[in-house]
Amino acid sequence: MNEQESKFSRRDFFKGAVASGVAATTVGLMAACSPQAKGKGNDTPLSSTGDIAWDVETDVLVVGFGAAGASAAIEAKRGGAEVTIVETTEAGGGSTVLCGGFIYLGGTPLQEQLGVKDSVEETLKYMTAAAGPYANQEALKIYCENGPDTYQFCIDCGIKFGENLDLNHGVSGRAGIGLAYSGNELQAPYRDIAVPAPRGHSTGDACGKGIFEPMKKTVEAEGIQVVYGANAERLIRDETGRVIGAEVTCDGKQQYFRAAKAVILAGGGFTMNRDMIDANNRFTTPFGGPIGNPNELGTCIKMGQEVGADLFGMSQICYTCFIYGTDTSTAKAILVDKTGRRIISETSYGSWVGEALMANGPEAYLVFDSALKGSFDGSGDSPEFEAGAIAGATEFEAGTITELAEQLGIDPLSLENTVALYNTFAEQGEDGQFGKEPEYLAPIATPPFYARPYGSESAFYTSEGGLKTDVESHVISVSGDVIPGLYAAGRCSSLIYGHYMGSGTSIADCITFGRIAGQNAAAETA
Repeated sequence: MNEQESKFSRRDFFKGAVASGVAATTVGLMAACSPQAKGKGNDTPLSSTGDIAWDVETDVLVVGFGAAGASAAIEAKRGGAEVTIVETTEAGGGSTVLCGGFIYLGGTPLQEQLGVKDSVEETLKYMTAAAGPYANQEALKIYCENGPDTYQFCIDCGIKFGENLDLNHGVSGRAGIGLAYSGNELQAPYRDIAVPAPRGHSTGDACGKGIFEPMKKTVEAEGIQVVYGANAERLIRDETGRVIGAEVTCDGKQQYFRAAKAVILAGGGFTMNRDMIDANNRFTTPFGGPIGNPNELGTCIKMGQEVGADLFGMSQICYTCFIYGTDTSTAKAILVDKTGRRIISETSYGSWVGEALMANGPEAYLVFDSALKGSFDGSGDSPEFEAGAIAGATEFEAGTITELAEQLGIDPLSLENTVALYNTFAEQGEDGQFGKEPEYLAPIATPPFYARPYGSESAFYTSEGGLKTDVESHVISVSGDVIPGLYAAGRCSSLIYGHYMGSGTSIADCITFGRIAGQNAAAETA
């Protein structure tokens, strides 16, 4: 892992890591691995059970303790199963605790309380369009139809949402805000497909800690055993091929955890495994750094593969770059490529911008005039915008668009025509090219003029693909069959597969299908 990848993220997953105050140790039912040895068994084959001396026995074993793992464990426990979680770190939280604090839901009591008209049906329309034609329609429907119940599950876990409505764009939550637009709802063509509504449900403290900590307390209150500092490495099957447990390293010792009902993999994606990223990257364009927690190394994905699991959507790596941040006025600029042509609506959500940059090539620029200079100078206070800034990049300044183009090595006539056409759109109040939100249409006409490099290296990345699962969270084998005794949820799994739809959709997916995994695992016959 290179120096850039060894860091948590660009600005520590925006701001979540700082705000979360992740501790080195935590209060839990098991603060670290405590062997309950019945025998060492370190050389025991993992394809049969006759001679394995189990160190820990439980009904449902959950690997990973973020939103997906916590949701799965809570539901499995409430379904009557004895549950054990094994977690690599000493505190849990995964990428959940580092996120911006959004959970993307529609048709909820909070929306009604804050005067927002929305429904499950409109949410499904947006998500279906935003995810694209290759997304799993059945999974999207389950996600949306479960939205109100997912919201209630969050409330029951003690998650507190803000009490105010923010009608601006949101990338990460803001203190006191309960609802905000956190996707492409206001952007054409989506605003014409589904009635726009703010669906980003934000925790009151505006960070992932507000999601995970209440879930963690619920896990503890339910009496679920959590083993911290435990690295699950391999799954164990019986003679029939059923998954019945896992090999786990605790305090440097191999231990064997038996799961009488099922194992649920919920240990995160492969964002920090650069070899896996490079093997699945569908672009040849250079890109920026990773955004996630250091333990997203694809371990659960590899564990599943070793027992014959299929993969799905591995190339759907999400590349993200935001033109707007806390100050959304920066979206009044235009984003042009090396030919001087605009490449996307500048009010687009970051995953659309990032993908456009990756598809377009390495070189692109944000072009603006002196009327916006103050907004850009103050953008360093916005972690979302700062995340896309290229370190050491030069800001160009010129008295005319022609001179600016010459500095950038762009054909002057091309950039002049682009700016002239855009100014016409601004005067008319309608972007005839990309459908930019009208309130962000402003002419670029007041010298001096500026350009900031904002090419593909501005795009940071996260993994999205993983173990192939069905809508019941079963892991599917390469032959298309359910692998008995094995479930997966969260970013180590891949079910919906499609374009990333907005901030909070990943967390909601983790909770929705984590709960389904837990419910179904508990219902297995021991």
